[in-house]
Order: sequence, then C-alpha cells, then structure tokens
Amino acid sequence: MTKARTGSDAPTKAPANAPTKATVNCYGCQHHFITHDKNKPYGCRVFAFKGPMLPSRTVFNVTGTECAYFKQKSDFAAKWRHRS
Repeated sequence: MTKARTGSDAPTKAPANAPTKATVNCYGCQHHFITHDKNKPYGCRVFAFKGPMLPSRTVFNVTGTECAYFKQKSDFAAKWRHRS
C-alpha cells in the first residue's frame, strides 16, 4: 500500500522562468571560509553565516539571484594554496 503525498512531503516545482542553479563558485571567493562545524562546513564573511551548502547556493536559494559580493581571490592566495 502506498501513501498519497500531501502537504509538506509533496515535491515542489520551481516556476518555469526560475533559474536552475547558481553559477558563482565560492571556492574562488575571498569571503568564503571552511568551518570546523561538521553540520555547517561552509561560511561567508560578508553575509556572516555558516551553513551546510556553499554560501552562493544558499544566497541563490533565498534570493533567486547570484551573490553580489563575490570577489575573486588574489593570485597570491591561489599560489600559496598550491605550494610544494
């Protein structure tokens, strides 16, 4: 016997004109950081929050727009991470 889906357990459908994914990559942003909280491993210094998803995804899900505060990491930071 199967249970009919009603209320909050029914799947929701995005509007036809809604974008399907965020395109900002937080790993390349100066404001992104990794936390030590296993339930909320990603953080954003500009928005001052931690969460289970990348901050750009959270911002996109809440506002429907890409993150307006994305700032590319400097070349120094990229070279420092990949040092031998």
